[in-house]
Amino acid sequence: MADMSSNFTLTAISVKNAKAGRHSDKANGLYLQVKATGAKSWLFRFQYHGKRKEMGLGAISSLSLADARTLAAELNKKVKNDPSFNPITTRKKDIEKLRIEDQQKNITFEWCATQYIEANKASWSNTKHIQQWINTLTTYVYPVMGDMNIKDIELDDVLEVLNPIWYEKTETASRIRGRIEKIISWATVHKYRCGMNPALWETNLKLILPAPSKLKNVKHHASLPYGDIQGFMVKLRKKHNVSAYALEFLILTAARTHNIMSAKWDQIDFDDELWTIHSSDMKSKNIHIVPLCKRCIKILRDLEQTRTCEYIFEGKSRTHGGLSNNTMDKFLQDYLGYQNITVHGFRSTFKDWASELTTHSNEVSEMGLAHIIKNKAEAAYRRGNLMDKRRLMMNDWESFCYPDGID
Repeated sequence: MADMSSNFTLTAISVKNAKAGRHSDKANGLYLQVKATGAKSWLFRFQYHGKRKEMGLGAISSLSLADARTLAAELNKKVKNDPSFNPITTRKKDIEKLRIEDQQKNITFEWCATQYIEANKASWSNTKHIQQWINTLTTYVYPVMGDMNIKDIELDDVLEVLNPIWYEKTETASRIRGRIEKIISWATVHKYRCGMNPALWETNLKLILPAPSKLKNVKHHASLPYGDIQGFMVKLRKKHNVSAYALEFLILTAARTHNIMSAKWDQIDFDDELWTIHSSDMKSKNIHIVPLCKRCIKILRDLEQTRTCEYIFEGKSRTHGGLSNNTMDKFLQDYLGYQNITVHGFRSTFKDWASELTTHSNEVSEMGLAHIIKNKAEAAYRRGNLMDKRRLMMNDWESFCYPDGID
């Protein structure tokens, strides 16, 4: 029988006594690498797309000469049989796979939800929205799958969350489904799980649960009919407190509640009668400039006399000095007696008035409401802020609210 050792040049003794440099084993691209420090390790040389490549196989302390030859022979065979095989990238993928598998062992749904909220809260409109996410997840989702590994969550787990509330609290359940979907998608992108998202609606839950629109009409913010606004304003003007001023200012500017809560004196330009809302406070993340009617200026001048902080509408329950979130709603319902409408609904009152009783264009009223333009083509061509047209519209709205004048 032929002596196979003649195919190689390295021996146990030569490996032990090898000096600094690289020493070929003659066959299969195996080399012994000896550094100046005396450290010894194995190298595998191969050709990939016509270029010489080298891959470390490990130290001689962890891989014997015989094992190194076996490994080099296996790799050399694969390289020769498959020109697309690159042992370096293959090993990197294997290491990454092991890393991900190890990482996935302790990744819970609640942890992913916390990370998702943290990553996205800066782009959300206000703290109330963030709290809604936390509250709904804590109440409905975490008891079922908060401690579950994100990679193990399946359709049955999502249904266990949704089924008890889908018919009774349809709108809430629909929002929760969307939130679960986003969190699981985030986890998938970050390689904490793989496969289909069990919270998807179109290709998944739609086949099991009835559509929310079939169960319950979506409730919009209840609004006051524009025909009743004049009587309402008369009643409102009889109240002389910060809540009344804030609500009146909100109605006359068609602003959102959180913009009123966060309004500061440095946003007001008395000379040009403008209110500049910073982009960070806007849903669209764009600066919104509001033309102020005469009554708004009068409200500001009155409040300026008793100013004690940077916020225009001062409150007592917030450490930062502004009104609390529910102050105006509580004032509207408890002190004015309007139980069936909401503060936010006055934006609808304004929109209905502009659409049905005026010749102001839809574009002008939509810009007055600071609505996000969903049509990308329209958004690209809308350059200006239509300030002159919007000022005229807001003055007309003031005149409609106070047909007898503001004095």
